[in-house]
Amino acid sequence: MPRVCGETGTLSVSDKLLDADQIKGLLIELAAELPPKGPQHVIVVVGGALITWHGFRENTRDVDSVRRFDMELQVAAAAVASRHKLDSNWLNARAAAFRPQTLREEECEVLSDAPRLRVLGAPLRVVFAMKLFASRGSDYPDLRAIWKQCGFTTAEEAVAFFYESYPFEEHDPHLEEHVRTMIASQS
Repeated sequence: MPRVCGETGTLSVSDKLLDADQIKGLLIELAAELPPKGPQHVIVVVGGALITWHGFRENTRDVDSVRRFDMELQVAAAAVASRHKLDSNWLNARAAAFRPQTLREEECEVLSDAPRLRVLGAPLRVVFAMKLFASRGSDYPDLRAIWKQCGFTTAEEAVAFFYESYPFEEHDPHLEEHVRTMIASQS
């Protein structure tokens, strides 16, 4: 039965939260689920899963990648989901539509490297730009949490990187002040 606005209840399968150790374990299990022969798949983790992986937040609902998956990887992910009673989209490529121009896989951190599955983590400054692009209420704590790890020294620098990441995004004259206010509240 659907929940009514404001009602609390038990977590559904799709509401199951994953901490860093669970994410790591699931990705190791995903690598083992793949047949022994074939090309190496690559997942580029972004968003809440990467922020959780690095300990800047406690948990997340899913693992987002900016790389799309072929059928073999989707089938393996579904088998892992079934075993752990996870939502079928626990691992997804929904972020692929929002891949920024500044994301270069050679600059990503190798989080895990198995013969059939390589897991990369996007640079946190790229994740910052993606979260700023989305600007959902849930993104603001993440933006503040990773700010010091992004290498930006000013809001102006972060906004310039944002527009480099999303060059077709319409200029927002208030974005710099928004970032400045957000990072000031983090200190």
